[in-house]
Amino acid sequence: MLAEFFRVVWNATGTAQDVLVSRQQAAASNPVEPGVHPPTIIALQQDRVIGYCSSLPVRHWDGESERGGYWAKGLMVLPEFRNGPVGAHVLKSLTRAMPLASSVTVASGSKRLFGALGYTPFGAMGNFLRPLRIGPLLEKLDPSLLALGPLPSWAPKALQLLRDVKLAGISGALGTAGLSCLEAVRGRSRDRVDRIAVPDPAELEALWRRVSTGIAAGPVRDADALLTRYASVDAGAQYHFAFARRAGQPVGLAIVREPGETGDARLQGIRVACFSDFLFDPRDRDAAAATIRAGITMATELKADAVIASASHQAAVAALRRQLFVPLGGTIHFFLRDDAQQGRWPATLDTWWLTRGDGYSDQSF
Repeated sequence: MLAEFFRVVWNATGTAQDVLVSRQQAAASNPVEPGVHPPTIIALQQDRVIGYCSSLPVRHWDGESERGGYWAKGLMVLPEFRNGPVGAHVLKSLTRAMPLASSVTVASGSKRLFGALGYTPFGAMGNFLRPLRIGPLLEKLDPSLLALGPLPSWAPKALQLLRDVKLAGISGALGTAGLSCLEAVRGRSRDRVDRIAVPDPAELEALWRRVSTGIAAGPVRDADALLTRYASVDAGAQYHFAFARRAGQPVGLAIVREPGETGDARLQGIRVACFSDFLFDPRDRDAAAATIRAGITMATELKADAVIASASHQAAVAALRRQLFVPLGGTIHFFLRDDAQQGRWPATLDTWWLTRGDGYSDQSF
């Protein structure tokens, strides 16, 4: 029944056996409740699944200690049952099964549901775009299709004018050269960048211990969490890693997801890499600069035309803007519900350390 539902709503090709294997693997790798499959709720009509919502285990850091919980993920209802009570009932039942629940969502309907069920809305983390090759962006991209945030009212008209007079390519070349000049003027961190295939778990642990004292809240980013999320077979994409080092010790980590080979229809043939995750001490400006520069360099080497990032923490936002990422507004909203009320959660989003990779939000590109 689940396999059939997945085929209908996500064009999946898995069989019943694939579903069983996937559930067994999810239970075996659950760091919050080892051996227990993450909470999953389905709505049934006779022998047919009509609604579904599952979760992903996450260990949240509250500035002093870890709390085990789950991301609500994958809320979906069959088309003929949407705009009714099915989605609300499924998410309500799932919430009851998760004492500490969080979610990142874009859909307006989901945002209303989370709010109605007692989740605290923290707002949207910022989206940022860093052009790498401006020519292809000007020639092909329709920014309105990306839904990354509001654009200046003059931008679409200016872009169309450049295309009409065949100046997009020339303007793009000049713009790319201008970015390079700005980078040179602003300078770079003295910290060394070290590209690596798969990070050493001991170095990841050392980095997390070093930076976590400066982070008030967010998902734990220790070795287990990062390697499971980005270096396992289940990651589902090719991720690239780089450490920023000082005196041989890691002070920052950049993780970039390479552009998809098939491409997203919204991108009009543009190759966009995703700066899925990064980690550095928010009090260390040099480490921040080296880490963000490492992500830009990796995206460039992957032949991306642009790289997209999302961030909530004020230090991460500042670091992205210093490295010439263009702010595009926020679309990915963060929600939290803590029934036990044991966490020391900050009240504002700008002190949470969230990135585009959290809750698999980087899968949109």
